[in-house]
Amino acid sequence: MPTINFPSGPSLNDSYNLGTRTWKWNGEAWALQPLTGGFTGSAGASGYTGSAGAGGSSGAIGYTGSTGASAVDGTTERFTYTISGTPTTVSGNDNSGNTLAYDSGLIDVFLNGIKMVNGTDVTVTSGTSVVFASSLTSGDVVDITTFGVFNITGMNASNLSSGTVPEARLPVTTFMTNVLNDLSTIALRSATTENAIAYNTNSSFVDVFQDSSGIASHTTSARNASEYVSSISTGLATADAGGTEIALVDANTRWSSGGGNYNYSGGLGISGSYNYNYLSTSDNKGSSHTPDSSDALNTGNTKIYFSGVDVNVGGTDSGTNNDYYMWGFLTNYTGIENTTILGHSSGRDVAGIICATGGQQQDIRVIKLTNATTKTLLGTIAQSEISSATSVITMARMDGRMYVLVDDVIKFTVSASDFNSTANLASVWSFGRGTYARKFITPKYRSGMTSIKGLTGTTVNATGNFIGNTITAPSSTSSMGAIITYEDTSGTNALNTDIVLQLSADNGSNFTTATLTALPNYSTGIKMAKVNNLTVTAGTQLKYKISFANQSASKEARIKGVSLQY
Repeated sequence: MPTINFPSGPSLNDSYNLGTRTWKWNGEAWALQPLTGGFTGSAGASGYTGSAGAGGSSGAIGYTGSTGASAVDGTTERFTYTISGTPTTVSGNDNSGNTLAYDSGLIDVFLNGIKMVNGTDVTVTSGTSVVFASSLTSGDVVDITTFGVFNITGMNASNLSSGTVPEARLPVTTFMTNVLNDLSTIALRSATTENAIAYNTNSSFVDVFQDSSGIASHTTSARNASEYVSSISTGLATADAGGTEIALVDANTRWSSGGGNYNYSGGLGISGSYNYNYLSTSDNKGSSHTPDSSDALNTGNTKIYFSGVDVNVGGTDSGTNNDYYMWGFLTNYTGIENTTILGHSSGRDVAGIICATGGQQQDIRVIKLTNATTKTLLGTIAQSEISSATSVITMARMDGRMYVLVDDVIKFTVSASDFNSTANLASVWSFGRGTYARKFITPKYRSGMTSIKGLTGTTVNATGNFIGNTITAPSSTSSMGAIITYEDTSGTNALNTDIVLQLSADNGSNFTTATLTALPNYSTGIKMAKVNNLTVTAGTQLKYKISFANQSASKEARIKGVSLQY
């Protein structure tokens, strides 16, 4: 072990060097100066390398236990001891009062600046002391550097300030779910404000039904121009719905004369005489029957119609005059008498809207009748608007308004100021001008209708659904979420019963039914519901399906927006 021989009679600030350590005379004693670098011993001569022996077989790999807590707080710690006496062990507090602690083997020991060899010069296994192979000398300086274990798995995440954490290591938490829901809501609100059409990103899809571009198919549902989807639609009806078609025959009409001029063969007609009419009736009592409220067979949304007339007697008359064929709806009919509908005596209680024509493919005049004798020509449908002798001529009342149609196309609309009534109506069929035999071909009526072909009305479907377009995800998806916005236009719709959401990631081969949960209202009258982390059959072709049930005139759900998460 090196001996320290300080010079005698030193002057202030004289220095003495031994190895890599320096002492300086402070006027009273030689003071050891702090280290400014690591201690590097001199390299010894290389020994003789013997020949390699035969290798033994590899032993089994032992179990790796979890890393224990390090005795060192941080990556390194330094300790300095000035020795008194001749001990072989260094432990406890150093010159600065720091208590020695280390992980076995993770330590460097220097004596008077010379690095000791672990396991030879010193034993460093206890974790709290260093045992030298030979006794130390008073005045020796021992420097110790200890090293801590860096355990990344135990690092506090709050210490992260940069870098990227793999998505798979991020847990699905309530916080993250709420963030997704908030982002979906913001996306819906933004799309509504900006009138955006359907769009998708790498992780979401948004549609607020500005148009139909985001919808792949409808089943008894429709997108409305007011930007919603429902199974109850308003538009031009392509078919009649509701009520029952009934032929007008002897059993449900009243001939205004007791004579033998009526003719029910293939329709309602006359055999020769004229200035007579038929009135709808509930009891077929003939001329002796005074019309009453039961004769108003046309109720609610209703229509009368026929497949043309059998002969073209002559050109249509003008103004409000009688004509060969006249038909229409009467709001007042108890004063009807044995004459043409446009030829009643003054003071009779007869009123309504009447159509008049001279025969096949002739102009049709639309006339308002008030107090039996007050007649107003409302308009004329030109003969060019009637394509054939068998064109279906219809008078219809929908939601209080009156229309005249030819082959299910509106040709004349009676203004609301001339007719706007939902009262029960009687139908009238009348003949005038000449003694020709003639008839309306297969006249019929239908009442209590929910839609009339050719008219704008409401079609109610109790059930229906619509499916969104296929969205291609950037990678395989097995979990999806969604938020929908909807309106209870009438009644209250139950989530998961009246409104059902299904999600698919395999292009609709397998739809998984979601359990929707209500969220706070999106806005006044607009509700929200959500589903998060719904497990679906894995795939990259994503789509949604929304179904309606139990819809009616008193319960209607309108879907206002859809936002998918994936």
